[in-house]
Amino acid sequence: MPIGIVLTEWDSTMGTIIRKSFPKSIHLSKDEVNKVLMSHSISKTKQPEIIDLRFQQKIIISFCPKDKIVQLGYSMLIVIFHEDEQSEIAPFKEKLYKQGIHLFSLNYSQRNEYFKQIAYDIFSNKLSRKLLILGTSGVGKTSIKKIFFESATSDEILNKPMEPTYGLVHYKIDYFDLDLGIADLAGQEIEHYLYDSFDSEIDPFDACDLVVYVFDPPYWETNSHDIINHLKKIQFKLNHVSSSSEKPHLFILCHKIDLVNPERLGEFKDNIVKSLNFNENLLFFTSIKPNFISSLFKAMQIILSNISERANQIRNAINGELTKKEKIGVIVIQNNKILLEISTSDLPVFSVNIIIPMIKSIYNFIKQYIKKPECFNLQVNKFNAYCSELDEFGQEHILLFSPEKSKDELESLSEKLKVKVKLLQDIN
Repeated sequence: MPIGIVLTEWDSTMGTIIRKSFPKSIHLSKDEVNKVLMSHSISKTKQPEIIDLRFQQKIIISFCPKDKIVQLGYSMLIVIFHEDEQSEIAPFKEKLYKQGIHLFSLNYSQRNEYFKQIAYDIFSNKLSRKLLILGTSGVGKTSIKKIFFESATSDEILNKPMEPTYGLVHYKIDYFDLDLGIADLAGQEIEHYLYDSFDSEIDPFDACDLVVYVFDPPYWETNSHDIINHLKKIQFKLNHVSSSSEKPHLFILCHKIDLVNPERLGEFKDNIVKSLNFNENLLFFTSIKPNFISSLFKAMQIILSNISERANQIRNAINGELTKKEKIGVIVIQNNKILLEISTSDLPVFSVNIIIPMIKSIYNFIKQYIKKPECFNLQVNKFNAYCSELDEFGQEHILLFSPEKSKDELESLSEKLKVKVKLLQDIN
C-alpha cells in the first residue's frame, strides 16, 4: 500500500512546487522532486508517461502529462511506496495512469477536489465484498437495491412500474470502505440455482459474503412451505458451495410489510418467527412505503455493518453520542447517496422522500462554489440542520437535524463525531 501521494504544479518563477500532499507526515525533498522531474524531462516521449524511481528506502511512481507541458509545465502526480512494497507497483501503475489522465484534464480548482478523491480511494482501504439478493418474482428485490443503494425515493418506485430482473444481474456500489458487488438473482431462476445438482458454469453463491433472501406477505400466506425449503437449500449452499474463507452471513427480509393489516401485524410477525425458527436478529420486516421506509434503511445498515468496518465505526460513534431524551437524527452521505441514517426513537418522522431531494439540493449548492464549503447551516420543515464534511478527503458528509437542538449544538455534535471517525491526518 502507498505511504503517500503528492501533486506538483509548475510555477514559472519557482519551477516545480508541491501543491497537495497526503498525509501530512509524507515528505519529498526538493532534491527528490527535481530528480523525478529530470527523469521525465530526459525521456523522449511526448505522450503521458509513468516512471518509477528508487530513492533511499522509497519507491516513487510518477505520472506526468507530457502532452500538456505547454499548458501545465512539468506537473506530476506522484505516489510513494516503501521499498518493501515492490510487488504492489505493477498493478498500481495502470490505475494511476487512468487517474493521472483524468486529473490533468480538469481545471485548476477541479484538480484539487479530484486529488482528494484519489487519496480517499488509496487510503480508505476499500475491500471487495459480494452481496447476493434473491427471492421469488415480484417480492421487491430490485426496488430495495434502488432505494438503498441508488437513493431513489419510494414515490419514484411506487409510481413507475419496474421491469422484472432476468437472469443474474451484477452491480458495483461504493459503500464506505467497501467495493461492493451486488448480484440480483431473478425470481424465475431461484429454483434452478437452488437445486443441489444444477447444471451451470456460474454459481451465484460462490464467494458471497452476504446473502439476503426476500419474500413478501402474500407469498408467505400461500407458499410458506416453499420459503422454508428455499432457506434450507440456501443454508446448504453456503455451507458447501461458497469459496469464501469465512461462512457467509444469511439475512431474511419479509418485505412489503405494509400489505399486512395493522391489527394483525404482531400476530403475523410472531407466526413467521416461529415457523422459520431463525435468529430474530437476522430477520427483518421492511417496506418502501413512506411510513415504513426507515425499517428498510435500518435493516440494510445492520446487514452491511457485518462486513464494513467503517460503517460499524461510524454507527457506534453516533449511537454513543445520542441520548433518548434528545430529538435528533444523523445521516451520512456520499455522492448524493444515504449511507447511514440513525435517529432517536422519539424523533418525529422525517421522511426519506424529503431527505433525498434535500441532499441532492445540498450537493448542487456545493457545486456552485470554486472552493467547496466544509460546512453550512440549513432550515428545513421546522428542523434545524447542519451539514459538514465528515472525512478529511471531502468524500463523506454528515447531516444532523433536530426540531429542538440549535444550529450551534448541532455543529458541536458534528465536530465530536468527526474526531471519533477520523480516517487519517488532514491533506496539506
